[in-house]
Amino acid sequence: MKLNGTEKQIKYANDIINDALNTCQANIDRMTASKAPIYEDMIRAFKECKKALEDSIKDVTEASIIIENKSQFNTNRIIRMVERRTEEIAAERNRGKGNE
Repeated sequence: MKLNGTEKQIKYANDIINDALNTCQANIDRMTASKAPIYEDMIRAFKECKKALEDSIKDVTEASIIIENKSQFNTNRIIRMVERRTEEIAAERNRGKGNE
């Protein structure tokens, strides 16, 4: 992704993006390495969140857009999104078990 803007804007926007994606990947790696089955839903949720973040920025060309929307890339927001999605995944799995 090539961003337009001042050198400072581009660096800041890339830092925002990289921090968000690295948060997702670091958690995926940590949980995968543990091989604990309890993390399966959360790993899936982090992967989905990372993909959603990547999709949301793929067509962005202006660094200022990333900077103006930096709250969308906030680590705490990402964690809340993942927690919600993890609960949804568990509920979907549990509903599926009830249909067997």
